[in-house]
Amino acid sequence: VRTPILERAARADDPNADVEAAFKRFGEAHPLGRIGEPEEVAELIAFLCSSKASFCTGADYRIDGGLLAGIGVR
Repeated sequence: VRTPILERAARADDPNADVEAAFKRFGEAHPLGRIGEPEEVAELIAFLCSSKASFCTGADYRIDGGLLAGIGVR
């Protein structure tokens, strides 16, 4: 997900690195082909905090663009 932590990771080896190019490379590792946006995480949080999720209990929601599911598949 596009966050300051991911931006720091993009610049770990080169403080002048092109962050958007690094994000594109990071995204290519995801089955959805891109990194997530903070708003996408917020949408799930808003849903889970709403009455629409009143019957959801003990669930595990991955917001990773399929990254974990795709490990070892490619």
